[in-house]
Amino acid sequence: MTVVGKHDTAETSVLGNQLEGIRRAMRLGSGSGIAGQAGIMASTVKIPQVLKYFPQCVESDRMAYGETYWHRVHQLPGVMVCPHHPSLPIYPSRMAIHNTRHRQGFDTLEAVIREGYSGPTLHPGVKDCPELAGFIARQSWVLLTQSREAIGLDVLRQRYMERLQERDLAQVSGRIRARDFVLQFEQFYGQDWLRAMGCGLTEDGEQAWVLRMVRRPKGSQHPLKHLLLAYFLGTTMETIWEPKRSAISPQVNQSWPCLNRAANHYGQPLISEAKAEIHKTPRGTIGNFTCSCGFSYRCAIGGDPYREAKMVQFGPLWESRLKALSEDAKITLRGAARILGVDPGTVKYHASRLQLGRWQRPLSPGKTPQQGSIEDYRQHWLDVQAQFPAMGRTALRQMAPAVWAWLYRHDREWLMAHQTPAAPTLRPERTSRVDWTQRNRDWADQVPAIFTRLKQQQDPIARVTAKAIFRELGHSSWLERHHDKLPLTIQTIAEVVEDRIAFALRRLDIVATDFWRTGRTPNRWKLLRSA
Repeated sequence: MTVVGKHDTAETSVLGNQLEGIRRAMRLGSGSGIAGQAGIMASTVKIPQVLKYFPQCVESDRMAYGETYWHRVHQLPGVMVCPHHPSLPIYPSRMAIHNTRHRQGFDTLEAVIREGYSGPTLHPGVKDCPELAGFIARQSWVLLTQSREAIGLDVLRQRYMERLQERDLAQVSGRIRARDFVLQFEQFYGQDWLRAMGCGLTEDGEQAWVLRMVRRPKGSQHPLKHLLLAYFLGTTMETIWEPKRSAISPQVNQSWPCLNRAANHYGQPLISEAKAEIHKTPRGTIGNFTCSCGFSYRCAIGGDPYREAKMVQFGPLWESRLKALSEDAKITLRGAARILGVDPGTVKYHASRLQLGRWQRPLSPGKTPQQGSIEDYRQHWLDVQAQFPAMGRTALRQMAPAVWAWLYRHDREWLMAHQTPAAPTLRPERTSRVDWTQRNRDWADQVPAIFTRLKQQQDPIARVTAKAIFRELGHSSWLERHHDKLPLTIQTIAEVVEDRIAFALRRLDIVATDFWRTGRTPNRWKLLRSA
């Protein structure tokens, strides 16, 4: 499912060979190395820790097949709802995906849910933006079930570039307005939500991954990131896979959909004709399409309105929905933008135009001097500071950007001398989330009971080691990572662990006792072999 490949002159061939190698390893090999070859090991997207299911799918499976089973799409990273029942979140089970103590087991879903269903997990984004959760689930199902040949990373990049150009985030020459693109993308989803999904834009100081996806391809990207970029650009993976269609002549009886996200009839072909503003451009014949709800957009008559439309007027129904969302304190700016199908900046613009009170852009104080004297610019800057004494440097600069820029170029020394004091950087003191002192005491108290239980284990007989004790405590990896924080636990374990000789003697004692109970007197070699 991962989009893989390296940039090369024969990129499509390289991509095909890489995919075929992964498929061959899945069919014939042991499965080792697949995650690294597909780019999953290097990805920041978090892999689910437990297997998941959905109760309605369980009942549907039982009706159709007599039993239920684990669905692949429910286990994918980023999938928060079922693609076939997108109204509710999927349920987590108690079955860990990576179980080091039960590597070779086969656990059926029927056996796991025999005791009843657990409660659903409210993943980030399910409640605030059900449209996004449903989109990710449906598109993940599409990626799992598609049988198309790989189109290549260069083709993907070209399709993304076309959408960026339509949104004025890229020029025809291919130059990307990187700063605006990353800012709008971050505002669209929210940095906290992106980090929660493992798709943060500034992790480890690296360049934003959304820019790497629209520049010359140099490596793999997780499919969840492709889905997030497609949703932001207002497209789907099916549309991206489709070959680019040539321009066709206008069709007299063609109907066009309404693209008003605020309307119940969104996507329905209710527009039967184009207005008189039809004109020709290098991209083809363009028409202006208006729905009865007042929503209007421009698009090539023979093109795909979902990919190529540019909004002309949102209409009273859309504005009424914006007003209702602004009055709901539970709806955030980004949430309203997703519901209305626009950018947060568009929401701010129309909130200011309609004077809704919420999400309005701050008005710039006074008029920016045009070819005024240096005293005019200085006085204007001082007036801004006096009007907003509580604002910091960055906020004041945004209130009068032209004045600040002029002074920075022509009167920098005076500007630096008349800046507001910089606010002190407050860094919260990092505190450990674990009380290591208390945990050290608790675990040290549990060690004797674990030692006794391990020694009494008969099938198979287990050697009492520090690793085994930590495994029973539930944190086997902490023996090496945090041994310095658990001195009492380490000391207690060191007093009870068995070396190889002690373990061998205990096995001999167990076997000798067994022979004695049965009344047998074994030879030396029989005793050693049994032990």
